[in-house]
Amino acid sequence: MDRQRQILIVESDAGVVRRLCALLASLPARIIVSGTRADAVEAGLSQSFDLCFVAHGLADGNGLSLLR
Repeated sequence: MDRQRQILIVESDAGVVRRLCALLASLPARIIVSGTRADAVEAGLSQSFDLCFVAHGLADGNGLSLLR
């Protein structure tokens, strides 16, 4: 059995999250939303993601540093 695809959205703006979720809704994937860098790091430690959307400016850090 194939593993379900997972998409991580790291964004604190609820409007952006809603739009991304609407665009991705037709994909056969589970969407996980993290509003902070810390939550995204925690999510990344316990699971893997096939696609990530990461905001540059987050309340608790820089999105680019999260990707490094």
